[in-house]
Amino acid sequence: MSIIKNSSINYTDPNRFDSGFRQMEEIRRNGKLCDITLVVNEHQFTAHRIVLASSIPYFNAMFLNEMIESKQDIIHLDSQVVEHSALEQLINYSYNGSISINNENVQHLLIASNFFHLKNIKQVCCDFIKKRLNIQDVLGVRQFADQLMCHDLLHSCNLYINKNFQKLIQTQSFMLDLTASQLADLLKRDELNVDCEEQCYEALIKWINHDLDKRKEQFPDLFKLIRLPLIAIEYLFNIIKNNETLIKANLLARDILDEAYYFHLLPNKRSELTCFKSIKPRCCTDSFGLIYVIGGMNNMGGSQSTVEVYDCLTDSWRLVESMITSRSRVAVAVLQNKLFAIGGYNGLERLSTVEIFEADVKRWKKCASISKPRSALGSAVLNNKLYVCGGYDGFQSSDTVECYNPVTDK
Repeated sequence: MSIIKNSSINYTDPNRFDSGFRQMEEIRRNGKLCDITLVVNEHQFTAHRIVLASSIPYFNAMFLNEMIESKQDIIHLDSQVVEHSALEQLINYSYNGSISINNENVQHLLIASNFFHLKNIKQVCCDFIKKRLNIQDVLGVRQFADQLMCHDLLHSCNLYINKNFQKLIQTQSFMLDLTASQLADLLKRDELNVDCEEQCYEALIKWINHDLDKRKEQFPDLFKLIRLPLIAIEYLFNIIKNNETLIKANLLARDILDEAYYFHLLPNKRSELTCFKSIKPRCCTDSFGLIYVIGGMNNMGGSQSTVEVYDCLTDSWRLVESMITSRSRVAVAVLQNKLFAIGGYNGLERLSTVEIFEADVKRWKKCASISKPRSALGSAVLNNKLYVCGGYDGFQSSDTVECYNPVTDK
């Protein structure tokens, strides 16, 4: 057989690394050739230095940089940092590249992977938690993520809190676990998902009253973070001013409230006011609303009372509770998370009646009527009041404007 000169090939076994690590894992399980023992409390795990150093950055630095542990056969690890079952899983991972994450072990694995500088495992744990955030645990998870510098998870927790703030204030964790500084961080946010600034004030009062003796001293500093200029002056005067314990008994709180009055009553003095950190309306850009289609005419030309709602998250329409009265050419507006249907035409006459839909109880109810019947009128909400403009009364168009105050129902 002749030999072809000056030629060569390179052969690589595609299964070499997988089969090699599998063989080393089998050797370890048989207790052979192990040269290091890791101890957490009474739990001991034997392994090979070369495998740990090649797979886990912490051990790479320990064994290859002349640390004291590099010459020791037994290494003790702090059980407060590394839980024994998490250590066992990460040792197994260094041999087989596989790890199982569940609700019970994800916290221990996240702490251990952070300690051992296993960025990929840390990220997988964070992703696992992000997909399972819930309103009961989000504050605890947020604090945990902050401590471990899990920036992506921390950001997700903040978005979740902003979007679900109104649900959060109903939880035990909000009442019990939130510190004054953490509450201040929430009240500073522009992105809180609230319908009106009054809800932020009510959340503060709820937190203070849960442990009034200890928390009332924190009230003035937290009260400054409520954007009082955005609150209707009637609410300031009728609700906030009459809080005997926190407002009337506290000189600093009264001064803050007085500045809010000045803001409303003396517009030319607003530049001199210093109490309020922000008067920017809050807006949660991560919150998706619902689209309601109300009344209108049917194919026979008659007015109808049916209401449909579109959910952009599910890309679907569904029927909801019908109005009390059939209405077409009706004005609609949303005020304080309530849907208003104002005036319109019922097929026989123009209407002056107004109905409110409360989505949480799925019910329409009547409120104060406008002063005269009209259809095809305009509507808008400004500073927590509802305005209706113009319209047609059956004979002529109107140039009148009316304002509805939800506090007085007039």
